[in-house]
Amino acid sequence: MTEKNKASTAKVPAKKSAAVSNPVPEPAESLKPTVAKYKLEPKEKKSGGIDMEDLSDVSYDNQLALFNAIKNIFGLANDSQFMQYYESEQEYFAVKLEEVANLAVEGNVPAMDYLTFVYKKGKEDMFEVDLIRAHQWGLLAVDGGSKLSTERLRLFFSPVYDYVENSEKADDVIDINELDEENVLPFIASKMAGLVLEELGISLLSMSRLPLISDGNDNVEEFMRKLESARNKCFEPMMSYLLMEK
Repeated sequence: MTEKNKASTAKVPAKKSAAVSNPVPEPAESLKPTVAKYKLEPKEKKSGGIDMEDLSDVSYDNQLALFNAIKNIFGLANDSQFMQYYESEQEYFAVKLEEVANLAVEGNVPAMDYLTFVYKKGKEDMFEVDLIRAHQWGLLAVDGGSKLSTERLRLFFSPVYDYVENSEKADDVIDINELDEENVLPFIASKMAGLVLEELGISLLSMSRLPLISDGNDNVEEFMRKLESARNKCFEPMMSYLLMEK
């Protein structure tokens, strides 16, 4: 994984004050337990917990459950109990998005998965589709073992799979790394993602320094060219890594 650094990613409007007998917990406290304390099936990890910084051994279904635990937080914008603390749904979304981003820069992979999803989708009345942010967070998530983001960036990783599959050493890659049908694609994608991130200088630290929402001046076509160039440059180093060659 890349280095981890806790940092605030954006300033958002302050919440409204309200006198109620049972106040809603502060956003960070209401969000973090929902994500960090999600229980996995005992067969995956007897402790019932999970390392949120490495999901490589977690099934797709349980990764999806972790992602939905975060996504459901944003659905509370329709709950009047929560909305009395915010001026608008947009403010609520901005506050929660900042919390998720702060979890992400701390190394929380499910949070990275959500950012990959939301930037690829965009948010009405707030920001348009942001493919640069989506790919940046997606690569970081894949580097952390995310099967969800591997699927979301399948178009980017398809040439990587083809490169390994068409190699005369494809069987060696499978045997050396003890891969099976379920984990071969996420495993290969994770190794490529780490190399591409290093090549482009993208890290949790660098992401923490970016504004939460892009100003719209980023050149998507130029970024995608750099991304594809970095991927193509990393084919041979990736194969050496997969074959455990020095």
